Amino acid sequence: METTQQHLHVNEDYEWIEMQKMLSNEAANEKVVALDEYRKAS
Repeated sequence: METTQQHLHVNEDYEWIEMQKMLSNEAANEKVVALDEYRKAS
């Protein structure tokens, strides 16, 4: 029982890390798009 709970905890941490990665990737992509739009406008 103890090991199962530990395993679940590890999975949650992993999912959280993956989520953070995705969010930071999206933020980076938005910055690139914004820069692109800025270049087109000028």
